[in-house]
Amino acid sequence: MPFNIRAGRLVLPLFIAIGLLAGRTCLGQAQATFYNNTLYTSVSQLPYTNIINDFGGQFNVNPGVGNGWLSDLFQAWTYTQNFTNNGEMESDTGFRFDRSVNGIHTESSSFYNSGNINCGTGFNAVLILEGGGLTVGGFGGVQVWATNVTDSGTITIGSGGLVRIYGNDLDFTRGTLNMQNGLLVEGLTNAFTIYATGQTGINPNAWYPDEDLLPTEALSSPPIDMLLTNSQPYFSVDGDGTGTNFVVRMVFLQNDNTNVPYGVYFGSGFGNGFTTIQWTGSYLNPASGQIQNDYLYMTDDYVGGSSTNILSYASPGIPFNYGFYEQNTPVNLGVPPQTSNYPSLFPDLGGTGPFPPGVLVTTNIYSYVNAQFVASNISTNSLTNTIVAYGALTNLPGRFELVASNELNLSLSTMSGMNYLRLQSTNNFDDDGQSIISAPYSDVYLGRTNNNMVISNLLYSAVPVFNGTVQGWNTRWFYTDTNTGINYDFRALLVESDLNAASGSVQQDVFLYSSNSLVISDTLNIIRNFYANCTNLLLSYNGPGNGADSLAGAVNIYTTNVFWASATPRLLYLTNNGAISTLTLANYGSPAVPYYDFVSTGTVSNGSGANIYALDFENDGAFSAGAGSFIAQSILTTMTNGNVVAAGLVSNVCSSLVISNTAIQAGRSLSIVATNLLTDGDTTNNFWVLGTANGGAGTAAGLVLPIKPVAGDLHGTTISNLDLSGTLVNDYWSGIDYGAVNAGYKNNAAIGQLYLDAQGQYPHTGYYFTGTATNGATNAIYVDCLQLRDYAGYTNRLTYGVGVNIPTLSFNTNLVIYYAQALVENGVSVAEAIDHANGDHLRWVPTYTGIFSSTNLVYPPGTTNTVNTALAESPDIDSNGNGLPNDGDPPMPFLTPSGLNFTILLTNLPPKSVRIQWTSVAYGTNFIFYKTNLLSPAWMPFTGFKNYYLGNTSGTNSAHTNWFPMTPGLEPYPSPETNVWIYDTITNMPHFYQIIVQPWLTYPFNN
Repeated sequence: MPFNIRAGRLVLPLFIAIGLLAGRTCLGQAQATFYNNTLYTSVSQLPYTNIINDFGGQFNVNPGVGNGWLSDLFQAWTYTQNFTNNGEMESDTGFRFDRSVNGIHTESSSFYNSGNINCGTGFNAVLILEGGGLTVGGFGGVQVWATNVTDSGTITIGSGGLVRIYGNDLDFTRGTLNMQNGLLVEGLTNAFTIYATGQTGINPNAWYPDEDLLPTEALSSPPIDMLLTNSQPYFSVDGDGTGTNFVVRMVFLQNDNTNVPYGVYFGSGFGNGFTTIQWTGSYLNPASGQIQNDYLYMTDDYVGGSSTNILSYASPGIPFNYGFYEQNTPVNLGVPPQTSNYPSLFPDLGGTGPFPPGVLVTTNIYSYVNAQFVASNISTNSLTNTIVAYGALTNLPGRFELVASNELNLSLSTMSGMNYLRLQSTNNFDDDGQSIISAPYSDVYLGRTNNNMVISNLLYSAVPVFNGTVQGWNTRWFYTDTNTGINYDFRALLVESDLNAASGSVQQDVFLYSSNSLVISDTLNIIRNFYANCTNLLLSYNGPGNGADSLAGAVNIYTTNVFWASATPRLLYLTNNGAISTLTLANYGSPAVPYYDFVSTGTVSNGSGANIYALDFENDGAFSAGAGSFIAQSILTTMTNGNVVAAGLVSNVCSSLVISNTAIQAGRSLSIVATNLLTDGDTTNNFWVLGTANGGAGTAAGLVLPIKPVAGDLHGTTISNLDLSGTLVNDYWSGIDYGAVNAGYKNNAAIGQLYLDAQGQYPHTGYYFTGTATNGATNAIYVDCLQLRDYAGYTNRLTYGVGVNIPTLSFNTNLVIYYAQALVENGVSVAEAIDHANGDHLRWVPTYTGIFSSTNLVYPPGTTNTVNTALAESPDIDSNGNGLPNDGDPPMPFLTPSGLNFTILLTNLPPKSVRIQWTSVAYGTNFIFYKTNLLSPAWMPFTGFKNYYLGNTSGTNSAHTNWFPMTPGLEPYPSPETNVWIYDTITNMPHFYQIIVQPWLTYPFNN
């Protein structure tokens, strides 16, 4: 007795027990059980409640071949409630397993198959060809309508047939459904379908081979006019040994997909017209992680024994001389592939190539083929044409339909070869992730009402067969050289190929339901409808070699009729470790109901923009908003190791934005609102570009920071602000103006590098900078390194007195740009040259040493000091006052902390005091601070000294300040570094001192 174990319990086929216990009824009424364990061939009706074809039984009924649809399915039974097949069942047309009473079909009780059911397998067409007409053969079908369906056996139908199984509970554990000679999965059988159009004839028009067959271009003769613009030539010349007769064979091949390499092989021997082209398709098998190859072959026999054979067809659409086939292993062609060449065969006639110049060819025989390879055996050359011809994908021949009103179990099942597959079970779907299901087109309607649902290894992401197009044209002509008496037989083949190694599977509709979480680990390519009714959605990353057929879970929506928000009405948690793709604007959450979490480490592509509303938004992957804008609103936004691309604006509104190693490309403006924290962690790997789509007359928003964050900076971030010709870019910034001091670079949204690239002349192009401050206050942008390019460069300035103006830069009175370094093309520093330019709205901060503005100087005896690069390289500034400019005073142009030589000495001068001594420079300013407790957080200004000293020269601190300058009266310029000191009276309170020496910048001016 057949049985299976499911969900930890032993399940016996109920209908078998009923059949064995029931007795036979009177003639003319439904009898109990028909039992067969031998060969049964009768076509008479079987009025039995139970039909059993047991082990060893062969049920073979062939009433004749019809058109292959349901009206021709053979039903050899009436009143039957329970079907069991443990043996063999075969029919040319197929079987219908349901209950039939007086010709009315209703649902039966059970269907069980552990054997083999074959329908229509004797009439199969390996190739479906159209052009000379549509040829479809080998129809066969199986229809099952039963409350309980269990299939652990095999059901095979012919090409173009139909399997339709409806019921309450469908269990296909270890079951197999095949369409014979269809597109089976890797490891079973590979096959492809060719849709071909062809043409043969005799060319009545003029054609010049020396003008149309060139080293990199080739043009066929009319009326085909096949043009190759980037072709490789291959030539083979064979003689008959007499020196007077030669066959010149040639191939001009253009391969539009270089990922599918090719080889050209010429058959050997004089007069042989046979040529073979091999394409090698390599693809990654995600499940194994191994690269696998498929090989596609095109053969062309120029003559086939007689040139007139070219004018006939071997099959509809394909001229006689062409052939196509595919192999999992390469064919041994016996000769190495031909090397590309373009010989010169007629030097005596003045030709530069293989053809005599000016020779006119007419009345030559030609043949042409245009072959398309697809992953189905019905025309999908155009999806629109398919729907017109068959009504919809759901009406395609060669389809499997599995519809369960309650439970569908596909564990360890195998289904392949069909053109279309329908899976439907909206209540309880089970799959262990080990099924093998391959269908080029499918509909999926699956759900689980009481648990989480996983879509993993359900559908193969690709059918490993070639797809794409190959065009071929060939001809033959003869020529005799009257000077030498040599006869030439020319045979030319032009080929253009655009092939892929595998065909992606496509889903027409995908409807998924889970009461809680939905996990998708398969690649879904959806062309009509998508609906995911769940609160948690996870698209997983599988990676190669982990046993999964898809590298990652993906939802790719290739229709403008689907919008993400309406397709996911209950979604609150979205984790994308795979891929999401839409053609439309995608709203992830809403202002009223934001996602709790949106985490993406994979890819997201939205054709018309993306709006993100989430409490927590994290992007560590690739995010594209297509032709629209990228707008994110959250409490916390974290971006790491990813990128964001949008043709429109990029806007991020949040409380805290933590962003590092992130590339941003905004076609228009870049706006950041981070009220609490804005930081890149001081890592130098953020690269942001804005303004790539701002060309044309008018104004555009540029870099926008309307609110200064409480804390944080962008010290490691590079922002490139493009200003295309004809655009005025408005930049808004809210940083606090602290002046030209280092404090402006701390918790003030300071920028690492800012590129200003104006690609048009003023006044048509330019930047306008404004702050958010009012009532006479000012804002500031603190930039570590300011990069000026094109018409924003220093070379395009206008000189006014001692300052400069860059005409493409204009400022509101409430904003200043501070910079520690300024560079133009070729890395030339203009930091000193543009200081105070544009009405004092450009200011240099030479004391700041940031990531992009600093360099290291090594002082004897090996102390490393970080200094401002522009200051260190200045040819005008003498920072240590020794009379040498900084760039001419290596290696020590600065007084450094290690050179202060700070000391404290006790003295007996009345009153008892300490002598506080250090080294200073000419025109330096000396500051003294103190603490009475080292644990105190702040240093206080020390003003308790009356005099300051340099040798025998002293100055009076009459203003009681904590600083004093080095002046010509105290130390002349230039002079070497000199010791200075002050005295502090000793008291019972301890003092701890700090000394700061501020060097002067440009003598005699102190900036």
